[in-house]
Amino acid sequence: MSRPTMTEALAALRQLPLTFFPGADSVDLEQLDEVPGATSPDPVRALYADHNGFSDDGWPTESAEFARGHGTRFTLMPVAEALETRRAILEEWFETEEEAALYTNLLPLWTDSANYMCYFLAGPLQGRLGFLFHEDPYFIQPLFRDIPAFLCDLVREARTGNNAFDYPAQTPRPEWDVVDTALCQGFIEEYLTSENPFLQQNAARNAIYLCPPDRLSLLEPLRTTPRNLDDYDYETLLRVLAKREAGELT
Repeated sequence: MSRPTMTEALAALRQLPLTFFPGADSVDLEQLDEVPGATSPDPVRALYADHNGFSDDGWPTESAEFARGHGTRFTLMPVAEALETRRAILEEWFETEEEAALYTNLLPLWTDSANYMCYFLAGPLQGRLGFLFHEDPYFIQPLFRDIPAFLCDLVREARTGNNAFDYPAQTPRPEWDVVDTALCQGFIEEYLTSENPFLQQNAARNAIYLCPPDRLSLLEPLRTTPRNLDDYDYETLLRVLAKREAGELT
């Protein structure tokens, strides 16, 4: 599977039985530029210029047989809803400004009414999409390389009849869409040098998910130098290591 372009991904998405809303107007797009610290990047603008959200009422209602992938119930929120969701996350979800500060570079774009797929506006993960799981809101799992990769995943799952949501499983994807050696190394370095327990934990989790199958030794410091990692983190490490060793990328 080659890396898709935005044009190719949007064209594929348009083949699905969705009700697409008209593209965002200039007022909506200008609102995106009001996000503090970052102007809206071209991929986000291209996405919203094509359609300012869509309805998923074209999906089948029964699909237990195909309950896999990240689900076709993720729908693009209109610009106003995406910005309001971002505001609510930053102002209402966290107890301290320090915790909320880690999410200022995020823009939630898609939702399944329980979870969010978010765009990284800046930072080392800029341009990638992260999965915000409602039961673990203190970590955004880096998941897709870019918006076209996620759209193609939606299309792939839709064509198999997948209608799963809320607790979406993960299915194997191309290596270019999942791992990144340089990013993994950078997060390991942050894990080892940061004095902030919250940053240490997030750096460790990012490194785990971005580690290539042939570079698992990069994660050795997580075993030999434990720093504010809990049982869940070690369970995640072991689970991802097992999948990587089996050659499975999720």
